[in-house]
Amino acid sequence: MTAEDLATADETPSFPSGDAPDGQHAARKAAARAFRPRRAGPAIVVSALLAVATGLIAAYLISKYVGHQVHVLPSGLFQAGHQLHWDDQRSLVASGVACALGLVLIGYALRPGRHRVVPVASQHPRSVVAVTRGGLRRYLAGGALTVDGIASAKVRVRRRRAQVFAASSLRDTEGLAAQVETAVNERLAALTPLRPLRVSVSVQKRRD
Repeated sequence: MTAEDLATADETPSFPSGDAPDGQHAARKAAARAFRPRRAGPAIVVSALLAVATGLIAAYLISKYVGHQVHVLPSGLFQAGHQLHWDDQRSLVASGVACALGLVLIGYALRPGRHRVVPVASQHPRSVVAVTRGGLRRYLAGGALTVDGIASAKVRVRRRRAQVFAASSLRDTEGLAAQVETAVNERLAALTPLRPLRVSVSVQKRRD
């Protein structure tokens, strides 16, 4: 093996550019996995309900077999349960409701929730970067305030749109909306969100 072969073997393979379509798609998928919202709230509620239900049933069954029956629930409820059969209409309805609720919970768990951050382009193809929605709102509002005549600005960030609500103390606000849109788009271009945001601007006269 020659020195040239060793040098070739030690070379680090180049990664695909983030500007390529495949690179953008891979970056969006990586960001979706990294910043996927956790379903902690619903999971805690369901787990607590299941734990309470199984605990009550276990306490009832254990106390019954021990000989000191504890009625943790109304006794009429258990008597009605003993009288029901699996082919009873009420049992079938209850089972159907339970199955439907389970499917809804599974669908809710699988469905991606709303990101609390906005993924942006990274300089390194192996890293994921994001900015908080609050930080993005302030960043874009600062861009709107760079336009002469704009006294205040608020930004609302949606899934694919950024709405800018600006106020001006000038009597003539013609052309301000286009200037604000240009300034905000320039900041978006510098930040480069992985999912492009369409900018809409509304300029109103400021009330003194």
